Amino acid sequence: LTCLSSPEPLTCHLQVVLILGWRHDLVSLLRAFDLRLAAGSRIYILSQQPMELRTLELAESGLALDGKTCAEDAMLNMGASEVRQEWAGTAGRGLANTKVVHVLGSPSSVRGLRRLPIGIATAALVFTDAEADAEGSAHLREAGSISQRLIDADAIKSTILLQQLRRQARRQRANSVGDVREVARGIDEN
Repeated sequence: LTCLSSPEPLTCHLQVVLILGWRHDLVSLLRAFDLRLAAGSRIYILSQQPMELRTLELAESGLALDGKTCAEDAMLNMGASEVRQEWAGTAGRGLANTKVVHVLGSPSSVRGLRRLPIGIATAALVFTDAEADAEGSAHLREAGSISQRLIDADAIKSTILLQQLRRQARRQRANSVGDVREVARGIDEN
């Protein structure tokens, strides 16, 4: 992500970022977005990963579920015995500009995707929940394996569904604007 290497914020406008799926190294991505997004921006994460596991993984890097600072005593209570070394300088520091919103559901189902603010999203990243499972299992990562092809197919399905729902949301918004214009025209004529 070359655009994320700049220390300047990407925009001064509020952004809504969708992350579909879960990765064990998601904290580094959240922190990179936080450095570049305007204050008040939101990151929505749709995944089948249980909230308990998300809580533990985020706590290992000093984050609470919403992206705020996870208190050290809370980290220990949740089982996060040590903060990861790669975030030694930022551990215990929450996200400054963004709020993280977690949604439990399948990234490859219309039902799960409809729970996200697709119509106002400015960016989306697609991972599959299977990627999180595969990180610890070499047989799932093996190039050309059936499991790897299923992971890829799941990501493609999520992407296609997301694009379809985005087009649908834009059409609905365009129709709503047209309806408002008709009402306004009717008021002007009276």
